[in-house]
Amino acid sequence: MPAVSTVIQTRLSPGSSPGSRTANITATYASIADPTSPVGFYAIIPTLADPNGRLSNYTVTSNNGVLTIDPAPLSVVAADATRQTGTANPVFTGSILGIKNADKALALR
Repeated sequence: MPAVSTVIQTRLSPGSSPGSRTANITATYASIADPTSPVGFYAIIPTLADPNGRLSNYTVTSNNGVLTIDPAPLSVVAADATRQTGTANPVFTGSILGIKNADKALALR
């Protein structure tokens, strides 16, 4: 499963040190969401690694988190223009700011 963000944490029992046998239980967090995923909710799934077989000493509860992807802001701004009375309008222009993920934006006149 591809991960947008993966964090590894080491959990230590009281009195243990990073070099001890109990220091190798790690949790990794991942989501199938990536930078191009649409707006929505995605599970953040924890996975435990226990190379020294210490998890049998625990009652493990694993709860998924939720990654919320909100809409990105998009601004459309018309540029100011001037003309003299009795003449045609100039070509109007503007800008579009905030396009993400190589989405295409076309400015129409």
